[in-house]
Amino acid sequence: MKSIRNELLGTLFLGLGTYLIYILVINHNLSEDKLVNNIGFIGRGLHSLIFLLFGVLAYLAPVVSFAYSAVFFFNNNSKFNKLKFFSFIAFIVLFSTLLIAINLDKSIGFGVLKNVLREILSLGGNGKSGGMIGAFFMTIFFPLFGKNGSIILILILMSVTLLAFGNYQVKKVLRFIFSMFYRKKKNKIQIDETKKSKDESDREVKPQRENSELSKDEFRDVKKNRIIDLDISKTAYVKDNKINKEYEEENKKKINNKPINLKNKVEHEEKLHINEKIELKENNTSGNLEDIFQEKEENKEKQLELENIIKDKIVNLEGLLREYKIDAKVINVERGPVITRFELSVAMGTRVRKIVSLQDDIAMNLEAKSIRIEAPIPGKNAIGIEIPNEITEAVHFANILKSDEMKKINSPLAVILGKNIVGENVIVDLAKMPHLLVAGRTGSGKSVCINTLISTIISKCSYEEVKFIMVDPKMVELMPYNEIPHLLLPVIIDPKQAAVALKWAVNEMENRYKLLSEIGARNIENYNKLNGVEKLSYIVVIIDELADLMMIAPASIEESIARIAQKARAIGIHLVVATQRPSIDVITGTIKANLPSRISFAVASQIDSRTILDGQGAEKLLGRGDMLFLESGSPNLVRIQGAYISDDEIVKLTTYLKSNGKPNYKNEILEDNFDLDKDELYDEAVELIKKEEKVSISLIQRKLKVGYSRAARIFDQLQENGVVSEDREILIDV
Repeated sequence: MKSIRNELLGTLFLGLGTYLIYILVINHNLSEDKLVNNIGFIGRGLHSLIFLLFGVLAYLAPVVSFAYSAVFFFNNNSKFNKLKFFSFIAFIVLFSTLLIAINLDKSIGFGVLKNVLREILSLGGNGKSGGMIGAFFMTIFFPLFGKNGSIILILILMSVTLLAFGNYQVKKVLRFIFSMFYRKKKNKIQIDETKKSKDESDREVKPQRENSELSKDEFRDVKKNRIIDLDISKTAYVKDNKINKEYEEENKKKINNKPINLKNKVEHEEKLHINEKIELKENNTSGNLEDIFQEKEENKEKQLELENIIKDKIVNLEGLLREYKIDAKVINVERGPVITRFELSVAMGTRVRKIVSLQDDIAMNLEAKSIRIEAPIPGKNAIGIEIPNEITEAVHFANILKSDEMKKINSPLAVILGKNIVGENVIVDLAKMPHLLVAGRTGSGKSVCINTLISTIISKCSYEEVKFIMVDPKMVELMPYNEIPHLLLPVIIDPKQAAVALKWAVNEMENRYKLLSEIGARNIENYNKLNGVEKLSYIVVIIDELADLMMIAPASIEESIARIAQKARAIGIHLVVATQRPSIDVITGTIKANLPSRISFAVASQIDSRTILDGQGAEKLLGRGDMLFLESGSPNLVRIQGAYISDDEIVKLTTYLKSNGKPNYKNEILEDNFDLDKDELYDEAVELIKKEEKVSISLIQRKLKVGYSRAARIFDQLQENGVVSEDREILIDV
């Protein structure tokens, strides 16, 4: 209905504009008799009325009509904007008044208003003034401000209406004018300096490099205004990649433009060769892991090649946006190992959603598999367009493990995630998160992320500091960690045993809280600092596939996860839950609410993305370690390329740990009698039977204040456990 209405209104304004051209332009110079014969009584009256009211501005009437016609034809989503409408009306009235003021050649006051109106009526017909509307307002302005004062005041008011119509801010307009003046002055200075140093530069021997010179056609759209001098952000673990200064100077001389400010988050400095040995803290045992995790070097030639590719993409991106009438400029480029983010500055008045709607067009123009638009970038006056690199760099686990950032962190539960969009190491503290939900489809990098998380902890912490309970229903991903000394149990593959282990974790949580309350310690850190107490180890529960557990015992699993997530932070029990099926029957509302820190790898749809992150974006990820990280307490998503640890490194690490210690399994965890389906009031019902020495469903219902269905279920459980017989005979000692 809305589109049909717009079509009708567009057609109406189109016809009106055509008719106004006919009566106002084509027949304007004809005699009165002929005018009547050609356009009729209505046409003549409309002609006279428009010129009488607006004078020479009557010629704008067809233009305004055609403009409204175009709006209704081509912008179906347009909404009536009161500010713009009244600003436009005020501008027309002020313009009409300005024409009157300009055409007044002598001083008049209120006493000659009749003469002014008569003069305007005569000027309105021959197009030399502003009409009756301008005359009316001029009779107010003129006695108060005079002719020149009125003109100045009217020009100021017209400027205000233009700012209101375009939704501009005065400070931004002044800043824009100043920047234009400053840019011209700076370009002039650069040209003079270039001419002075021309002779000297010609004598220098320039290094010959392939792909260092860009063709003129590639920069034909930008060569008049700035120099493109890319100093692209390097990944944090590549610190010895110095861009050849001669190469940069060569590019500066070839393109006479202003440099784009492409931030280099990591300044050029020589690589720090870290030779310190990472020691495994164990009981009277220390070992060297240097041979297991070897730092990897990067390919410098690929970086130079990627820089030229990025230059081309900048030109293509700005050219595409110009085709869609968007005035935007790339002001910064942040390059990570797999993703490059182009930061755009757009002109005032440009709607952000207009650029977001071009996502597919941008991807096609830049020949990208998938792009993600962050509009705006949090904390910046810019729009970020994230595009996959054609030449990628692997993020190696060993490089981050041996980095300075890792050495500065003292927390035993600090874990490596990877590198962010600007190439900085991302290391988070699981103790502060305090629980983590990981989701992603098959092959997206979820299992590698779990492996890096586990490997980080067991590489830097002894088995006395951190213990693990690992659940792997798929019997594939976590099996290499069997028999390492950090395990409380062998890797659990049976979902029913996993439910029992989670029940034990809940019980252990309650026991630890009682212990802390007796001593007066607020958390596990304070407790372990006390003298004369047995240190408590951290316990990390790893669940590699939640969906399999939820199929067997959903109620028990959900309850245990919720209770641990709600209370276990202070006493050192932490959850890491992973699933490749992020549906609402797996990641329930209760689980989701209690696991605020989340990681999403590539998923199939926006629905899955919203289930994990409460927003879209994960469906646009590339896979192979590309993730979005939502940290507890932060509203912003962080894009990270996950660190990669190979199967060979995992085998070497676990073999080394097994050779330095043996696990001390607590098999009694799985032997504890945690009835998964037992009602919470079951024990109270047994005590009730002992006290009353009789039993019935109505008695349970009345004394425990529950409904009939629950009372009947408790009675059935009493029968199954041999407490009462089918004939309601009590079988236990009372």
